[in-house]
Amino acid sequence: MMTVNTRLMNQKERRSLRRKLMGYLLLLPVLLLFYALAYYFENLPQLFRLAAFAIPTIAFLMFAGLAYKQWKDLAHGEVRLLKGAVTDKVNYSTYSNTGKHSSKSKYIVMNNAKYYLGDKHFHQLHKGQIIELGIGFHSNTVLSINGR
Repeated sequence: MMTVNTRLMNQKERRSLRRKLMGYLLLLPVLLLFYALAYYFENLPQLFRLAAFAIPTIAFLMFAGLAYKQWKDLAHGEVRLLKGAVTDKVNYSTYSNTGKHSSKSKYIVMNNAKYYLGDKHFHQLHKGQIIELGIGFHSNTVLSINGR
């Protein structure tokens, strides 16, 4: 059984959300670098110039949607508190031919919903444990975990 309540964000959750939002600002210089590459290097093949414009634009639009939701969470100032038992713990990794990690995904399942966590929080939880997650209203970002 899972209960849902709300409360105001504490300082730690605000700081966590601001830190995540500042990461999106690091994408802007990379975006401008690719635009400069597409604009100033006229001797590149047309396909490369198009790719140098299209790829970062698509990436920026994808990240902008999540960043907008996180800004709304920060302005809203409240978090959803979900209390329940961890029904499953998934540590999914894929490997390349060289044996190195190519992608990793760590999440827990509570009441048939996935919640992605960082390494530190993921390893401290176990299946069947009762926890309380503080989640942003709009972005579904996990901001805090209690009940360890």
